[in-house]
Amino acid sequence: MLLRIFGVLASLAAFVVSSKTKPKIILVLVDDQDVHMESLKHMALLKKQMGNSVYKSLLRLSHNTNMTDVIAPYWNATWQKDQGAPVSREGTYNTDDLSDKTINYIREAHAAGKPFFIGSAPIATHSEVVVRPDTYNGTISPTDPSIQPLILPPKPAKRHTDMVRDLKLPRTPNFNPKEPNGVSWVAQRPRLNQTYVDYGDNFFRLRLESLLAVDEMVDRIFKELESLDIMDNTYIIYTSDNGYHISQHRLPPGKQCGFEEDINVPLLIRGPGVPKGVVSDAMTSHTDLAPSIFRMAGVKPRHEFDGLAVPLTGDELERASQRRAEHIGIEFWGLAADEGIDSVIMSDLNTYKGIRLHSKDYNLYYAVHCTNEHELYDMTVDPYQINNLLPSGKNGTGMPIASYAGSNVKINKKPLLSIVSRLDALLMAMKSCKGETCIKPWKVLHPDGDVNSLKDALKNKYDSSYLHTADKNSASFNMSMSGYVVTAEGPQDPSIYQGY
Repeated sequence: MLLRIFGVLASLAAFVVSSKTKPKIILVLVDDQDVHMESLKHMALLKKQMGNSVYKSLLRLSHNTNMTDVIAPYWNATWQKDQGAPVSREGTYNTDDLSDKTINYIREAHAAGKPFFIGSAPIATHSEVVVRPDTYNGTISPTDPSIQPLILPPKPAKRHTDMVRDLKLPRTPNFNPKEPNGVSWVAQRPRLNQTYVDYGDNFFRLRLESLLAVDEMVDRIFKELESLDIMDNTYIIYTSDNGYHISQHRLPPGKQCGFEEDINVPLLIRGPGVPKGVVSDAMTSHTDLAPSIFRMAGVKPRHEFDGLAVPLTGDELERASQRRAEHIGIEFWGLAADEGIDSVIMSDLNTYKGIRLHSKDYNLYYAVHCTNEHELYDMTVDPYQINNLLPSGKNGTGMPIASYAGSNVKINKKPLLSIVSRLDALLMAMKSCKGETCIKPWKVLHPDGDVNSLKDALKNKYDSSYLHTADKNSASFNMSMSGYVVTAEGPQDPSIYQGY
């Protein structure tokens, strides 16, 4: 997940902000919006209003909160303000209702004459979840396991019905491929038949139509800020909680994989000092959200934060391109569900830990699954994650079939064994990291501070050390759990460089 923002004022950079210059902050957090199916292209108002910096943002670390088994009981949806009584909003369209409330809150907060923060999170583009008719027995208890959900495509506002009638999903190389890819249950997926492909195209269109109300909501927010003459001192952040896939890798609609479609999300920021029209390659994550908002507000970050404030000004962005960390941790626990025609659990073995690295020298995704299968994609040459460099046995089951040492694959002229030994160690350093060790995991492995990137770690002088500690630094799972349970997560302590 993701975010960044602070101002151009020297006082702000020093964490000192006068009461007259304290900015307003608005976060719009949509649900399940993709990047790789090009949904942003269809949001003309958003693009017009937020033509400032765009960040290539990835996702999140949850092991420090253990908010990991997140499928809670489904209760009736209500609205509650402060300690007021819950109010049913049945019969209203969520995005429009939330848009009205956001505008009213902006007016109330502005009238109070103080800085404010607003987080506005429309349901769109989330699927519609209803009770499966064949499990309904006349009464509904949210904790009754016999009551099963039916997950349907999102519902757009009536005014947007059929607005994108003729569009189809982008037919990228990983769209319903002839050969399976991935590992575990993904590698066992059959190719989608035409019924599923057509269903996915319609699902895609309904997602885009549901975003049109969000587009209008964002436009209303900007117009309200302009009418109150506070636009120039307000930061607006637009992002999504996670991405989404439809038909890529033979998968029906869903979001619980480590593929780029699911972990790469939109992040747009407009505010004081943020340059217009910049697309930043700086690695960012939702763990950067809290420190970024603290920085915007002129508050010193807390030591337990797992992320860093995102660069905003032109100078900050330039320095970040040279110095910002190149890694993001990826982790997930539990099941994988089909949000399409069948609405079934496809696998309860979907726990994994991964890392995403991006720099001018390499572009990699590496993950270890609860089945102890491995994935490694060289995304410089394989951006659609089709060719797993660490393949397992037939249908994706079992351990890798080829010895790393026996592989002829090289990345940036380095043999696969060298790459994997470093990635394993980095994953070990990050799998249970806290605070600064999440930001600087290489310092866990090299306390002297001489190694700060994969490029540094790949120097020949470290080869013998990484080979000597390869077994100890091999990340693995003892079992699959629906949440973060340390005893299920295999070895926890990485081997520190000893100068072998």
